[in-house]
Amino acid sequence: MEDVVDRLDAARAVGWYRPDDTRRILRIVLPMMLPMAIGASVVGVAYTQLKAIDPMGIEASVHPPPPRGGPFGSAGSAADGLVSRDDTFSTESAGSAADFFEPGPSATTRDAYARAHGGLAPRVEGVVRDGVLRGPYRRAPAPPVRDATIPIHVWLLFALGFLLVAAGPTSIILGLGRTWKDDLYLLLRVDALIHQTRDGRHHVAWDQVARVEHDAGVVRLRMRDESSPYEIRERFAGIDPPALAARLEEVRRKASFGLLR
Repeated sequence: MEDVVDRLDAARAVGWYRPDDTRRILRIVLPMMLPMAIGASVVGVAYTQLKAIDPMGIEASVHPPPPRGGPFGSAGSAADGLVSRDDTFSTESAGSAADFFEPGPSATTRDAYARAHGGLAPRVEGVVRDGVLRGPYRRAPAPPVRDATIPIHVWLLFALGFLLVAAGPTSIILGLGRTWKDDLYLLLRVDALIHQTRDGRHHVAWDQVARVEHDAGVVRLRMRDESSPYEIRERFAGIDPPALAARLEEVRRKASFGLLR
């Protein structure tokens, strides 16, 4: 048994195994799920506090008001909307009269006037209801603008949460890149076993091996000169340690009788 740099094609290959990366991948991915979950929770807490401080700003950003329509607006036509002005009635202002205007004329009166005047509503000085002139038509005062101040700790929570969420995928990508960069394998040739590990490439000739054993998930190659056995502790894809030990012993016996040449 010796560490040498040997050409892989120096002899015919009879087996090739790659390490089972499932456990290594799970060791990389699973620990990163915790900071991602914590980061998402921190962002949720920050959003809840922001909504409690400035609910109107949140609602306006999530559900913006629809654009005004009408014959002179960005949408609609003379048939489906009226001019939106402070001193005229419109289908939109009529729909929100409870919030912005005092009650206006009936829809029948307004629509009839609009058809007769090309879609323009009448200029009025008051509101006629049930034949009685009621107070002057006027716009109700607009609600005061709320100037909410966002505390600095809310922004810090957002920054911390997004940092934790972004750290998870970044660490996973870097860890997987290091894992896949390692070219590890176990090559069975007719003359020797070639084992590529992180420590280097190991060459074990079959004529130096007395037998192959398996014990507690470790495959051991016992040497004929009674030196320290060569151990294979990695797990390989598609084969478990007992089956790998049996395969190595089969190749060793056939190689010793020259049946693989």
